[in-house]
Order: sequence, then structure tokens, then C-alpha cells
Amino acid sequence: MGPRSPGRTVRGGGPGERTRVRPEVRGAGGGGWGDSRGGRPGHRVGPRHGRSAAGSSPRRDSRRTDSVKNGGMGVMPKAGEVAVGTAGTVGDYDVIVVGAGSGGCLAAMYAARRGARVALVERRPADKIGAKVSYDSIKPHAFDELGLPRPEGEELDAEGSRLRIYSPSKKHWADCDVPNLLVHRGLLGQRLLRYALEAGAELMAGTEVAGVVVEGSDGGGGQPGSKVAGLAGIRVRQAGDGGQAMAVTRELRAPVTIDAGGFFAPVRRRLPPEVFPAYRIAREETIHGYREVRRLNGPDDPLVPPEGYPGYHDFLGYESGYLWAVREADGWVNVGIGVLDRPIAPDYGPGGGKPVRGANALVRDFCAGSPAITEECAAKGHGGSPYIPLRRCLPRLVANGFMAVGDAAWQVCPGTGYGIYSSMAAGRLAGEVAAKAVARGMEAGNPAPFAPAADLWAYDVAWKHGLGANYAFLDAIRLLVTSLPEADVDWLMGRKIVGSPEFSPIWVGKPFRYAVGDYLVRGVRGAGRPGLILKLLATLSVARTLERHYRNAPVTPTGAQAWERRELELYERLYRRLGVTLTYREFAEEGGG
Repeated sequence: MGPRSPGRTVRGGGPGERTRVRPEVRGAGGGGWGDSRGGRPGHRVGPRHGRSAAGSSPRRDSRRTDSVKNGGMGVMPKAGEVAVGTAGTVGDYDVIVVGAGSGGCLAAMYAARRGARVALVERRPADKIGAKVSYDSIKPHAFDELGLPRPEGEELDAEGSRLRIYSPSKKHWADCDVPNLLVHRGLLGQRLLRYALEAGAELMAGTEVAGVVVEGSDGGGGQPGSKVAGLAGIRVRQAGDGGQAMAVTRELRAPVTIDAGGFFAPVRRRLPPEVFPAYRIAREETIHGYREVRRLNGPDDPLVPPEGYPGYHDFLGYESGYLWAVREADGWVNVGIGVLDRPIAPDYGPGGGKPVRGANALVRDFCAGSPAITEECAAKGHGGSPYIPLRRCLPRLVANGFMAVGDAAWQVCPGTGYGIYSSMAAGRLAGEVAAKAVARGMEAGNPAPFAPAADLWAYDVAWKHGLGANYAFLDAIRLLVTSLPEADVDWLMGRKIVGSPEFSPIWVGKPFRYAVGDYLVRGVRGAGRPGLILKLLATLSVARTLERHYRNAPVTPTGAQAWERRELELYERLYRRLGVTLTYREFAEEGGG
């Protein structure tokens, strides 16, 4: 399986690239980093905290209302080190959200709507929020479920209903009904940001995480007993390439901090183990994404969607990922890919494994092999990070004072790599739960510097009982497909053992089901390859068990460790059955953290 599906380019900044004027971010500019002019790194956009779009909040106005603490300055520990604060300090905010992507903006919006004072910290300038070169596909139902208007006008590039999936040899294909919206990611991102600001969140643009503030508190939120550690806030600095400005850090405090900062999780990766486990993602669970937008100017190519086709084409067999081609307006085609980050691909023929080819080279090979695609390129690249987590979510999503959302929580759909909808859904859940937890602490007169994990646990439960369970099922299917040689995938599709009945639900993020008759039909069609059919059936059995395991995730933190052990046992069984071995490496962040 592969990365998020295609979309339009983020225009501007290069020869031949088209530009669009993005809507202005609403809200008054503030100070920050000694500069009161809007548009500068570190500037604040939006209402002063203590006030929402609907007016003032007496509860919030009774607490501190300066947006950045003047005290507490000092030398920031190196990345990964922790600043230890003083228990009992009153926070600047109720909720801090790091990352103004789709998940972060929704978390900020829903927390602010419930009365929380929200700081939205984003390393990019305000007018660049939402701007990505790739991954602009989202299902229409996402907006309906979240109660948001669907994209329209300049924000909507295309609306589709069909998907054709080709086997690795391109000799077989399956046509699927898959409703799909291709959006202008920059315009959508600015709209979601506007919602957050209008709800009362305060944006700190051009600002990056420099460290975390960990404090101790009486166990159980004031109960007698041993001290427990939790996240009480973060240290931030002006984003940039270095220099004196980056040496200056500011401390922001809040009972809840939400990491929506993407694959590199700038808050989570800095947390000490006494606050949150140091979970690692394997290379076999990580995708490299890349895309180019090329000019069409040649004879028709059956592999390129014809003009007027209401959808796009996907191709399996690209280093255990997939490549897509979607026709855009004005004679352009969007070709992108996602490939697994692993050193050796499976043995697709005699002679042993072969080195993995890079995503860039595979896209260019596809374009070069098509008589319809020219060398003229309007845009190329990847999203904010070339990496996409492609697996089930983090084993746990909250800790004392901490929540994770979107790519930072590994909440991408494992069957497709789509991540916009899942991050938006997670952001809404996290924002609402965070605001409720803060309100609960205020009402109880809780002096703890962070909200206890038990008060945030409803987010973990809601995710795992819902989309998390769907994605656990799909993760098992992903492991099967990525572990098979291309020839086996081709055979399964050629014999119609796997086709649209499986792909259609997978591409909308849902499990598929077999009736008794479906098993019989597939058994007859696969009579010549009993070993492969048994592997398919064994994977389906584990997939269903994993789905049930997630839908029965514990409703309090008490059973979390036992639940994690059982999940690991199920995956180890699947790894042995499929011959999967996980490998690890350190992923370097482009541009720092």
C-alpha cells in the first residue's frame, strides 16, 4: 500500500508553476519575539487569549493572559533533554497545540469552542500553513461527519467517483467505486486555520519546539502518594536557520499539550520515558512519498486516465507501495508514489532480493515510459516531510498532560496512506477531550500542573474503538500485501481472488467482510496455490482479531499495559506467519525540529 492519494500542486515558487492567491488569515497581529508587525516569524494571529470569537470567558480571564511568559528564561537543554519546572505554577494557556496542519487546526478549533485558552504553535509562517506539494485527496464524507462545509470553488480541484487499481504486471486491474475529492491543500489549510482563530485560538507562527517542561505531581491528581511525572508545557523559539534569535527560548505552560507536529513529533520525541514510552517506528512501517506534475502532449496511453475520467489510476508493485496517476485540468497529469523505507525488497524472481529504488526514480521511470507524458514539469516534491507512518496507531495516545494527533500519533490509514481525514477526526476528538479535562480540573480546584492521563483517556478510547479498529484490520492486510512477491499479488488479482470487493472498502478506510460463499469461491479459484490461500486466510483471521482487540481497548489507563502486551502477541504471530522482520534506523528531519 502507499501514500496519500494525489491532489493539486501548491503553486508558485518555480519556473512554470502556477500561482493562486490564498485567503488572508483573519485576526489582529500581535507581538512576540520583540516584533509587533504581522507576518514575521513568531507573530501571533487571532484574538487575545481569554476571549473567544463569541466574547470573553470569566473563567479564563481570571488567569494569566500574557501570551508568552516573561519569566522562566534560560538556556534550553539540547534536543531530547528536559527542563524541570516547579510544581504548582499557573499556566499561560489551557491547551497548547503544536502543529497547524489539518489535525492541529481542528484540535485548536474544538478546544477553543469549548472555552479553552488555546495556543497554536506552528514553525511555518502563517501564509504557508496548509501548503503542501502532495497528498491532497480526501473522502467527501469526512467534511459531513465533522460538520464542516465541503470544499468548493477554488478550494476544490476535482471530484471523482472511480478508481482503477492495476496489478504489478499491469495485465490485471480492478475497477472500484471510491468517492474522492482532490483539494487545493493550501486553501483548505487556510480555511481550517481560520476556523481555529475564529473560535478563539491564538496562533504563534514561525515558532518551533525547543524542549519540553516536565513536572512532578501527587499521584492521582492531588491524591496522597508518590510523585508522578507529566508534561506541564513546552519551550519554544523562533524558527529559522540558526543564529542568535534561535538561542532565545520562551516557556509556554498548559495542563494539556497536543502534539500534532507531523511524522517527527516534536513534542513526543522529547518526552522522557517516565512520561511517555519511547515508541519507535520500523522502516517496514514507513513510506517515502514523492510526486511530479507533468504536461500531457502525446498519443493516448491506457495507463493514464483519459480526459473526463471521474477518478484516477493506482498501480501496485512499486517496491511494495503503489504509484498513482490522476489527470488534472489543462493537460497535466499528477504522478506520485509511496515506497517502503527498507534496504532490500522481496525476491521477485531468481537471483535473490533487489535493492530498493528511490521514489523519485520510480516516478520518472513511469513518466519516461509513457508516450503521453512529456518532460515539462510544473511541480515536484513531497509534503512537509518525505516520510509517512503506515501502520496502526501508537499503542497509547495520551499521558499525563500529553496527547498525540495525526502523523505524530501514526494515525494514517494503513491501507492507503490517506491522512487528512484521520488527522481531522483525531483532532476533533483530542480538542474536545482536552477542553473537558481542563474544565474538570478547574472545577475540582486541582493544582496539578498537568491534566492526569485518566482525564484524557476518553480520546484514546474513542479513537481505538472507532477508526483505530478499522486501521488495525487494514494494517494486517498491508503486512500481507507488502510481504508478498509481486508475482503472487499478480496471481491473486488475475484469478480474481482479490479485487474490487476488497479494494473498494480498503480505499475508504474500512474492513472488508467475506460470507461463507465468498470463502468457497476463493478456495476454488485458488486451488492451485493452497499455501498462498492459507496465508491469506490466516491473515484475515488475525486482522479480525486485531479489530476486535481495538474495539475492546480498555476504557481506563489501568488495563493499558495488558492490552499492549496482547496486541504485540497478535502482531508477533502475524510476523512469523508472513516472514516479516522489522528493522529500525534514525530518521533525519529536514530542517530540524
